Amino acid sequence: MKYLMTLYTGLKQNNLGIPLMKIIKYTYPKLFFLFFLICQLLVTPSLTNASPDNQDSQRVLVVNSYHPGYTWSDDIVLGIQDELGAQRGIEVIIEYLDTKRHFEKSYFRQLKELYRQKYKLTDIDIIITSDDNALDFILSIRKELFPDTPHIFCGIDHINTERIAGHEPLYGIEEADSTASTIDLILSIHPDIESITFIADATSTGKLMLDRTRKLKRTFQKYVHFNFIIGVSVEELQLTLKDIPENAVIFYLSFIRDKNGKVFSIEDSMKIRHSAKIKSPNPA
Repeated sequence: MKYLMTLYTGLKQNNLGIPLMKIIKYTYPKLFFLFFLICQLLVTPSLTNASPDNQDSQRVLVVNSYHPGYTWSDDIVLGIQDELGAQRGIEVIIEYLDTKRHFEKSYFRQLKELYRQKYKLTDIDIIITSDDNALDFILSIRKELFPDTPHIFCGIDHINTERIAGHEPLYGIEEADSTASTIDLILSIHPDIESITFIADATSTGKLMLDRTRKLKRTFQKYVHFNFIIGVSVEELQLTLKDIPENAVIFYLSFIRDKNGKVFSIEDSMKIRHSAKIKSPNPA
């Protein structure tokens, strides 16, 4: 699936006090260049003004929504460490919320208390969050622990001014889903298919992608029928996939956690789909 990116260059207010946001759309080749450019601009000024004898480091707190081994956020962490971690005077602190495995309200209450203990006396110069859960978590504790700390977000599927108003300084990049154009491409390659079966789990990412896909159903109902496999176990997924007809396409949205709470890497999730004896030759 291809994505466009929306770069949020910070919030301002007009004369009426209404939040305004400058938005620019970018494709992937420019995405990470811009992302790290923002990091560099925010981190380096105080370093360049510091004396060579100043041993104080700039601390960059990176908060991931998920866990080590999750390919998307692993690549983000690797890029941050390569670009910032190698620089003199910058300390990169990595945190993982592990929300694919743990998502109860009581868990987030405990996380908040843990962060209070860890960071109430620690100066953080920049916060970087990846994906929605990390963004929402940091916003929930920011005024208490990081009130004036610049915050950069990435990997966000949907953002609006109401969600982030009052949390300046804030910068970030939003993913713009292109499911509709992907379906158009599928229909151009496989004009004779009768249905598309979408696979989604019950994670926040899966629910969001599923909601977006369902909104497209009316747009494409004249051309193809939508079927959904939602929130099932691994065994149920494999059994269901066996019955997919040959004139259908399988569209993977998200299957990182099954209904029994078992968590998979993206690679293992794809292997599960391919291990089923599928009649359809058209996985998407």
